Amino acid sequence: MPDAWMGPDGTLVITTGMITAVNCELEMMALMAQEVAHFALDHHLKNYKNLLLLETPLALGNVVRFNSLQELTADQCAVSVLEAYGKSPAILGSMLTKVLAYGELMGNYYLGSTQGFFPDARTRAVTHSDTISCFSMEWISLTRNR
Repeated sequence: MPDAWMGPDGTLVITTGMITAVNCELEMMALMAQEVAHFALDHHLKNYKNLLLLETPLALGNVVRFNSLQELTADQCAVSVLEAYGKSPAILGSMLTKVLAYGELMGNYYLGSTQGFFPDARTRAVTHSDTISCFSMEWISLTRNR
């Protein structure tokens, strides 16, 4: 399953499913910028404090699962990084679209739901959409055979 997250200690985890879904360097750059933004914005710390207040189990998965507002804020930071390097913000939209498509291909239709691993990803992808696409030949052949 495609997933990526930044731990409270700054460790970046990218699953092989995510590497499969995001198959170009620009999209990987957008993904990494978005995940690092969560760390820089202390989203994990805010989640930890909320879990304490709600007396919810302090499992790592609860700390690093971000809500829609946190995702949108991290998206804005990722866009700033992309623009600082002269790259189009549409790369973020392309990455999110591919992650959702890969999740659906693997049978995970929950991935981009409000409570899924990538909250409201379809809406977020449209926000940053453009005509840019970054597809390898392997990706094109995989999606044609669905």
